[in-house]
Amino acid sequence: MERKAFKRKAKELLQGIWGRAVALFLCLLFLTVFFSALEKVVGSLTGYGTLETLLAPLFLTGSVTVPKTDLIFTSVLFGAYILLSFLFITPLRQGTVCWYYGRASGEVWAVSAAFHWYTGIRRWCKALLVYLLLGLRNLSWFVLLLLPALGMYFVYGYTVMYLAAPWLSFLLLFVTFGLALVGMVFARVVCYRYFLALYILADDPAVHIRTIFRSSVRIMVGKKGLLFSLELSFLPYYLLNLLVIPLFGTVPYISMTKALYAKQFIEDYKLSVIAEQSAQAEPMK
Repeated sequence: MERKAFKRKAKELLQGIWGRAVALFLCLLFLTVFFSALEKVVGSLTGYGTLETLLAPLFLTGSVTVPKTDLIFTSVLFGAYILLSFLFITPLRQGTVCWYYGRASGEVWAVSAAFHWYTGIRRWCKALLVYLLLGLRNLSWFVLLLLPALGMYFVYGYTVMYLAAPWLSFLLLFVTFGLALVGMVFARVVCYRYFLALYILADDPAVHIRTIFRSSVRIMVGKKGLLFSLELSFLPYYLLNLLVIPLFGTVPYISMTKALYAKQFIEDYKLSVIAEQSAQAEPMK
């Protein structure tokens, strides 16, 4: 199936249930805003503010003087915000992935089905662990592929410190940004190897965590280009999302399309495994 066919199929599958998809997005948005607001309220009540407001002058003027107590408290508060968001939003994120994957499989679920991952401590913890490992894997690739840009940035800083020719400093800064851009693009493509991890968990919630990542890497061999072209085709939608309101239409559409891709990849892999097992069994007969 071609990319346009997947996109057309996504629109067809969302017909009649677009409101449910928007409701799921609103639930995720509400939880995100709630924990962010909670951080600001606690910071305001204690008089310390938030880490963001405390360090804002650093990005605006290049320097800031922060009392040690304020820095420690706001850092702890920010850490608590990140932790609580991760603990309570992650199960719903996985539930949303399951909801779209179910629709890609031909099923129609109520919005409440997306809260399934809150219904058991082992299920909840499994979702948290998968997302944590996924995040660490993605982060490691981004850090690795951004190291050349970081090294070039230190060279640029050295030339500025020792008053090198302006043209040389500008050239090094330009190269630094170029390496950073290339590194981020390559890291994004490399991380497509884990694209199916959440969908494999949705396909079989009992699957072993190690198997999730191994299977995702195996299935995505030779398919990263397809996913990258899909992402590029969604670039106008990502830019449109900056206006906020379009999010209510683009998020369900993009999520449904990606779920269809995941479903196709996983089903093709299952069929190839069955065919391979059948071929191995033939000589034995």
